[in-house]
Amino acid sequence: MTLPHVVAGLTGAGSDQSGFVRRYAGQLARLVEHLGAGTH
Repeated sequence: MTLPHVVAGLTGAGSDQSGFVRRYAGQLARLVEHLGAGTH
């Protein structure tokens, strides 16, 4: 969950913009991959 005003303040983009969604999804995927790296 993100707060729209926080997103706008940090990225300069609204949380409903497709560019933000793509970047957020990519960063989230990297985080999940990193967290799961030590479980194998």
